Amino acid sequence: MKKTVTLADVANAAGVSKTAASMALFGGAKTIKVSQKTSDRIRKAAQELNYSPNRAARALGSGKTHSIGIMFGGIYDLFHMELAMNIQQRLLTHGYVGISVVWNTDQDFDTCLHSVLNHGVDGIITAHSIDKFSKNIPIVLFKKGHQSYDYVKLNKEDRVKRSVAYLASLGHEKIGCVNDSQQAFLTAMEDMSFTLNPAWIVSSDGYFESGIEAAYHFMQLPRKPTAIIARNDMVAMAMISTFQKQGIMVPRDISIIGYNNITMTQYIAPMLTTFDTRLQLSAKLLVEAMMTRLKKPESPQIKQEIDLKLIIRDSCAPLK
Repeated sequence: MKKTVTLADVANAAGVSKTAASMALFGGAKTIKVSQKTSDRIRKAAQELNYSPNRAARALGSGKTHSIGIMFGGIYDLFHMELAMNIQQRLLTHGYVGISVVWNTDQDFDTCLHSVLNHGVDGIITAHSIDKFSKNIPIVLFKKGHQSYDYVKLNKEDRVKRSVAYLASLGHEKIGCVNDSQQAFLTAMEDMSFTLNPAWIVSSDGYFESGIEAAYHFMQLPRKPTAIIARNDMVAMAMISTFQKQGIMVPRDISIIGYNNITMTQYIAPMLTTFDTRLQLSAKLLVEAMMTRLKKPESPQIKQEIDLKLIIRDSCAPLK
């Protein structure tokens, strides 16, 4: 029977104490200093020995599970799935594992939340409303700010304003919106003195189906917009596919701008013009905020905001 490799085995192989090995591999309280050279030697020894930490034992010793709940709804939400994978990888570098859950209904969310909490996670990273979360566990919010919890914010209202401005620079004034930030759209259009058509403003839940429904809605209108701002890339791609199946070509007949810059947007035809939410940076800041909160619970509230970048590709064109 193959012998289980322990932390003590790693320490012996690296020629250091068990405490030093634990510091290098898992972090924690800075009880001793471990140089980068020594830390690299310890990690190399762990890799050569194929060391796998016993998380149950660590939890008993520290009172922590070294796991973080990653809670983003919707199994078909490609942006959040990419973000969750990046968060997972970042957590591993800190000696933590991510427990990812997805849901589609409020009832599913309650089940997922109970499952995550029953696992005994040390904290939760989420974009969901925090009303149902316990105040006894560290929470880091994504996308929007909060008066109490740590957060990494995306300025969605500014993105809508910049979308209208970019389309206006291409000569578009008849602009539609398939989005949830409708007030931001109304304000941006009024600031440009553009005429608002209520029939060109459509609600969306952010999934492919709502993009398909929105496309059919626009096709049935006697007067159509020349450009549309989509809630996200998934909605934008669904609209492009639906329009083009019906002979309405993008961007020849209508321009579409997305939001998120998920990986797929650069491989569709036409490649999608969108706003980059800097997914890897978002993951980095979310994990760093969580690690800071876990190590220093009394730290001041962490407030971060991501600057969005317009990625100009092929789905928007000057008005003929």
